[in-house]
Amino acid sequence: MGGNPKLIILSEQLRGQTFELTGERYGIGRSEEMEICIVDQTVSGRHCELVRNDEGGYTAVDEGYSTNGTRINGMLVTRQAMVNSDILQVGGIECMYDCDSDAPSSVISTQTQIRIDDETIDANTRTNLAPAQLQGGENPMVKVFFRIFIGILVLTVIGLAVWLGLMLLSSPPAQ
Repeated sequence: MGGNPKLIILSEQLRGQTFELTGERYGIGRSEEMEICIVDQTVSGRHCELVRNDEGGYTAVDEGYSTNGTRINGMLVTRQAMVNSDILQVGGIECMYDCDSDAPSSVISTQTQIRIDDETIDANTRTNLAPAQLQGGENPMVKVFFRIFIGILVLTVIGLAVWLGLMLLSSPPAQ
């Protein structure tokens, strides 16, 4: 491999999209203002940066602007120099860092995970990664509140029927 380092998207929906890295600093995010714009709703508007380091490679820097953080080879990072074949994960998108470095890759295996609230789940176990409020009846809290609402409604109707019955029984007969 010759030439400049590259960031190559591996995730299916954008697979093969390549960004050649020649500058000193690259903002990565969903915003069109970013030098590396990745249009995917799991990527924050301003997710992280790649900054050229003293060795001529790049360091991934996450200053806390992203919702789910930045990962390299599955590990959450705030600042880490990248080596050849490292997998950079921003949101649900995985990218491979490709450079001429002879340094061994630290990749053992890759697995895409998305952190939602305090729960980490494997992306392969869910068919819908939309927030819970967009999933309709799948949210257990929605089901609980719906059942409580129906219960209150039923009790109100029964209460009204009993009240009307008592009112009719206790009223004097019409003459």
